[in-house]
Amino acid sequence: MNTIKKLSIVSLLGLSSFALAQYTSEWTQLPQQVELVNNGSLKNFAEPVNHEQQTINFHFSLLGDVAPTTQNQGYLAESKQYWLNATADKLSQGIELPVTSDLAVIRINPLNPNKSTASFSQQDIVVSQFGQPLEVAVFANAEQLKATGMPVSDHTVAMNVNTRPGLLRLSLPQANKSLAKGNIFVVHVFEPNSDYVLQLKTSQQQYSANQAFKVSSQLLSAQHSHNMLISGYITGPNGDKVADLVFNPTKNGDYEALMAPLSGQSLAHGLWEVHTVASSDVNGLKVMRDVSSAFAVSVPLARFNHALTVENHNLKMGLDVAMAGRYEVSAVLSGMDAAGEKQPLAMLMSAAQLNKGQAFLQLELPRDLIKQSGLTAPFIIEQINLKNQSLMVPVQQISATIQLLPLEKPINRGDIR
Repeated sequence: MNTIKKLSIVSLLGLSSFALAQYTSEWTQLPQQVELVNNGSLKNFAEPVNHEQQTINFHFSLLGDVAPTTQNQGYLAESKQYWLNATADKLSQGIELPVTSDLAVIRINPLNPNKSTASFSQQDIVVSQFGQPLEVAVFANAEQLKATGMPVSDHTVAMNVNTRPGLLRLSLPQANKSLAKGNIFVVHVFEPNSDYVLQLKTSQQQYSANQAFKVSSQLLSAQHSHNMLISGYITGPNGDKVADLVFNPTKNGDYEALMAPLSGQSLAHGLWEVHTVASSDVNGLKVMRDVSSAFAVSVPLARFNHALTVENHNLKMGLDVAMAGRYEVSAVLSGMDAAGEKQPLAMLMSAAQLNKGQAFLQLELPRDLIKQSGLTAPFIIEQINLKNQSLMVPVQQISATIQLLPLEKPINRGDIR
């Protein structure tokens, strides 16, 4: 652990407005000094979308609530579906779709529909399995799908087909006549009743720029994992592919890919995505799955610079700011109950317009709520999160906490600096 920085402070956090309590503030671990963006990188950012100038400082009670979970835990995505691209010529001849259960929900749409694109009817689609025709149980066209609120493109069709595990054959004999030459269809297969699930887990939901990270994946059925061929890639907020992922099997039975730091990439606001495609042969049964997940990349427009002080019941947190704008800090305040257990007390939030250079944001310490709670020191400030409200992007998330501890030896007012 890094050397803990302590500053002598006086704070009126007693059980009444007349009680004087003396505290030190300390980082349990000093925040990482991330490299801030330089002037050349600032051209990658769009114009501010939030022009609010007023300073805001508020809190709301968490008394009686379950302690908030850590905000930056990993996320687990699961999939029982996959996608295929097929040319019009290929679809007119027929394609094979692996299925693993008694029901397949299939959606077909032209990738680039135009005025000459024709819509399909149920009679235009031929589905068979093991040489026998299959009945399309439910069919819906684009207008019917849109009426349910589904955002589909024109000429999309969807259907339910009762199947058995194995290869299903799908053909659209009129496909060549419905699309301009060179266009393609996207075929989506979803198996809601299948036992086979592809999982994808990110180690965090938010990463710092220039931070390496890893993702892991498993193909499961009845809690058993299966060997598979898996590939993946990362896309930026604008949808462009940033890098390929190489997965390797681990001793735990899953597959893991390490991603190099996302340095030098456009940090336009928005979510990044990881996409994976997997296939497996399970006792002669082919299984195909795709799964994706989203994550945020924090933009190093500012950083906490370790400075702490308490003035007039406000915790002032020092910042180094590379880009002027409106910044927000949020954190959870907790205290100790009679049994010495940590209990959530309040969510603290503050926002202000900051200029480039050294600055600070301050969190108001709610005296009345502390008195009402009956909780005592050490008071803990954790889940500290910094955002740029002007651009609506994350900036820095701190895993360390700040503690407010009573001084062992009282100090005189003349000693306070």
